[in-house]
Amino acid sequence: MTNYPVRLLALLVVVVGTCGCGDPVARHVQTILAGGEGRDEARMELLFAKGEALRVLISALSDTTNPARGRADLVDILWKLHLRESDARIVPAMADRIADPAPEVRAAIAIALTDMQDVDVLPAL
Repeated sequence: MTNYPVRLLALLVVVVGTCGCGDPVARHVQTILAGGEGRDEARMELLFAKGEALRVLISALSDTTNPARGRADLVDILWKLHLRESDARIVPAMADRIADPAPEVRAAIAIALTDMQDVDVLPAL
């Protein structure tokens, strides 16, 4: 019974820590998609994110229910991540979206793929 307060405190820390945080990458992507306040900070955080960030970014780019302006911003982030990381998932993800229904997304992808100067992306353009 003497351990009860310690156990309760430990459980409270775990519950609050798990529920209160959420996925920071997904939160930053949502901030970018929404635009407005916090966008610049979210952009910087995403540019330094690693691991699962690409999966979330690519998924958000592919989801045409997301705002087009926000998805075009994600293209810019993916392009900059490609410059830094050269992850093999980035170019195909962009090439797959070259026929996106939103003109601003298509334009952002065309510019990014052209700026990459990678001959492998020429068929997509």
